[in-house]
Amino acid sequence: MGKIFTPAESDFGKTDAVVIGGGIVGTATAFWLARAGLDVVVVEMRDGLSTLTTPSSAECFRAQFAEPAMAALAIPSIEMFEHFDDVIGLPGYSISIKQQGYLFVTDDPETIEELKKNVEQQHKLGVTDSEFIEHDEILVRFPFISPSVLAATFRQRDGWLSCHETTQGFAKGCDARFFINTKTTGIQMDKKGICGVETNRGILQSHIVVNAAGPFAAEIGRMVNLDFPLEPVRR
Repeated sequence: MGKIFTPAESDFGKTDAVVIGGGIVGTATAFWLARAGLDVVVVEMRDGLSTLTTPSSAECFRAQFAEPAMAALAIPSIEMFEHFDDVIGLPGYSISIKQQGYLFVTDDPETIEELKKNVEQQHKLGVTDSEFIEHDEILVRFPFISPSVLAATFRQRDGWLSCHETTQGFAKGCDARFFINTKTTGIQMDKKGICGVETNRGILQSHIVVNAAGPFAAEIGRMVNLDFPLEPVRR
């Protein structure tokens, strides 16, 4: 089980990998790195994991994508969410998953064919349980929809989950160390590349550093002379 704590000077030193950011992305990254056998330290500047943008998420997931890259990411991810307690090795652990489905509707005749083609493409990409539904069936299955609806797409296994509990589950299900109240202040480099992460509490020596800092990712990137065109946007 991962250890979440405010580190002392003696907790710093060499490690296989450092992940900067303790949101859902950083914690999931730490989980899989630790699962692969690496000694991993996550550095989080706040006083807990999943306390900034992760819990502000709409917490929705879907596989209704016509883009190959998105479908390839979503399909195995949803399968993992559906069996999350088995994945992290904690039987009965709940991420409050609710698969009530995603319904996309239109009352614009010009978009009907596009919706139909999207479903055909989804089936080709492996999302074989998405549906194209027309007016009459929509009103029978979803009577709360306006009668002006013309067509829709639906997939029952799309839904919602708790991002906070998912983050905590990843942390509990691995043996990584999570340094909270620890702010990254710089990244050290030598002739071979990255060699360490400087924090306000000490230095971690590692040649593997993952930037999972969310809205601060560009700031971390500048520490190694990378200019990421990233700008946080409220949605």
